Amino acid sequence: MALIKSRKGRWNFFLERLNIKLPYTYNSLIDCRAKSTPKRSPLFSGKLDSVDFKKYQVSDWKHALSKSCKRRAVENYIATQRLAEAGLGPKALGFCYIKNFHSHLFKKPCENFGIIVENVYKLPSKKPPTEVEILNAGVHLEQNQKLLPATGKWLCRGLKLRLRSNAYGRGTGN
Repeated sequence: MALIKSRKGRWNFFLERLNIKLPYTYNSLIDCRAKSTPKRSPLFSGKLDSVDFKKYQVSDWKHALSKSCKRRAVENYIATQRLAEAGLGPKALGFCYIKNFHSHLFKKPCENFGIIVENVYKLPSKKPPTEVEILNAGVHLEQNQKLLPATGKWLCRGLKLRLRSNAYGRGTGN
């Protein structure tokens, strides 16, 4: 088994050699590695319904952490394509499916879905896109998200995107 270097964000990690962006998953649902992420059991049992999480509401956390990694991959693919068409990032080249995803973070393996993108290190250096440019591309930045350029290239680590239009039939975004 070969180890592959990755860039880690709060919601996703990027396998550099394979050009694959994968979400952190728990039982094939999206997971977040931020310190502020509430524990699933008390969150979904209602024990945290009156807690003030400052940046996000309890309903935001429930919504985000109950999303399947398959749906998130589709959202990431569409958002990545829209950004690429606007000249703001790498092209999405396809999907990645892992039947038995093993992670040191969780005990049992699960399915995981991600996207394959162009090699961001072969693209020319460019200033990070502005929020207006991203919105004009048809992609909406989630609240409290920032663009974090990695090594002055196109890759924006920790970028969480939501679609602004009804691109695949069921409402918008997360």
